[in-house]
Amino acid sequence: MGDWNVNVRVEPERTGRVSESQYHFLGVTLDEGTRSLRQGKETLPLGGRAFDLLLYLITNRDRIVSRAEVFRGVWGDAVLDQSNLNVQLAALRRVLGPAVVQTVPRRGLRFGAELEDHSGAETASIAVLRFDVIGQAEEIEWLADGIAEDLSTELARFRDLLVIARNSARTVPGVTAQDAAQALNARYLVTGTLRQSGETFRLAVRLVDAGSGVKDWAETYNCAADARFEMVDEIVAALASAIGPQVWAAEARRLRREPPRNMSAHDLAQRAWAGLWPLEMTPDQRPRERAMDLAGQAITIDPSCALAHRTVAYAQFWTLYFGLADLRETALMEGLTAAAEAIASDPLDHHAYRQKGLLHFLSSEPVAGMIDLRRAHALNPNCALTLSWLGLYEATHGNNTVAVSHAEAALKRSPLDPMRASLEVALAFTHFIAADYGSACDAAFSAVQQRPQAATPYLILTIARIGVGDLDGATSAFEQLETLAPEMTAARLKGAWLSPKENYRRRAQTFLRVAAGLAPMSEAVAQVADRRP
Repeated sequence: MGDWNVNVRVEPERTGRVSESQYHFLGVTLDEGTRSLRQGKETLPLGGRAFDLLLYLITNRDRIVSRAEVFRGVWGDAVLDQSNLNVQLAALRRVLGPAVVQTVPRRGLRFGAELEDHSGAETASIAVLRFDVIGQAEEIEWLADGIAEDLSTELARFRDLLVIARNSARTVPGVTAQDAAQALNARYLVTGTLRQSGETFRLAVRLVDAGSGVKDWAETYNCAADARFEMVDEIVAALASAIGPQVWAAEARRLRREPPRNMSAHDLAQRAWAGLWPLEMTPDQRPRERAMDLAGQAITIDPSCALAHRTVAYAQFWTLYFGLADLRETALMEGLTAAAEAIASDPLDHHAYRQKGLLHFLSSEPVAGMIDLRRAHALNPNCALTLSWLGLYEATHGNNTVAVSHAEAALKRSPLDPMRASLEVALAFTHFIAADYGSACDAAFSAVQQRPQAATPYLILTIARIGVGDLDGATSAFEQLETLAPEMTAARLKGAWLSPKENYRRRAQTFLRVAAGLAPMSEAVAQVADRRP
């Protein structure tokens, strides 16, 4: 792909719904359960049919509905004159103002307000502002708007982001980032410029912390003018893949700075998640114990808190990965149950599907694991971490070409990812499974350089170096591995390699035993010569 540089301001998706029965907009609350419309403590006068009409438009707010659809949805099979609908529309507009329902000529009606989030949760909100166009504005302005629009849509796939509606973000005048953020109630902003220089388009994008005005991330992409149509989808995917993790990292830093307060269930779960995910390859169990404690408190307050359940699943996976669970089967069941609960509460949470898939691999259910990992990727193709794990486990199923392609694409899409070491490790294991030991060494060494206190990079570096015949280097890496993660090292020496692929397990265990001085190098040489899948 080209080398587009992107700066983005993104906010997680805003649902505007506190429960199954309440919607908030324009300073009022529609309560489906009590069939009331309230402004503060005052109940607004609205007839039953107008209420039904408003509720129908809200629940279909993502599209324009024809007048025929409205009649069927609100009045059923009753045969009525067009004037009946006009009367109820007039009643709605009289109570809530003319903008509450938009009339689209020759197409139908649409809910015209934006729902508000009254949950009290401090989800990371992000807005993609209108990109500035420099140069031939009339020719490329549409391209800038299209990229910003598509980027907002793709960012909304990340369940931890609240993305401000583009209709709102588009209308913000050219003011400071802080002013724009205040107007949109956004914590992060994505801003950018698009310019044409000769036969080249250049897109520069920034992710800005609206509170401080500090730039968290920036990138620039260059593209040949005649290839811009083909490149837009690829550029947007790369931007979304890069921005999502940068926001998570910024949120983790923010939550570490802020003192604990009287927190809601989501606040507790968010703090738990933020303290957990950056440390996934670290054998230290204390962050996982703290995260599970916070998540448990969140679940006590709100048993349907998807983020809390997902956090428990994530923590249990890494506890099992490092061989730190006293009762393995109990921990495995708790992790799978937590992942299932997260999915039940939020069926679009790609993180939860990824964790459920990884836990299935630990429970020797690779087919179920692949189904869940592929589902996670389908829900959010922009998540580089999911893509890298999918690549790794595609390799364990013998799909080496697809596996390497996925693992490499994860790194290419998010080259400055805060989780880059994890992406490098996945690529290294993928190469190892495919018996490309030189490439495995390169990726593993890069991961070690980035995360010298993480254990997993040393594991793959150890066995990859045996694969290329570097016994001294493998022995040195093994010593670091054993120091950092003795329980995991012992488990792997006994054959616990978390993969259904027999040839991979046999090679990995043999190579690790050679590095540990428990087997002669000749055994590894024989395995290298064995090219069976």
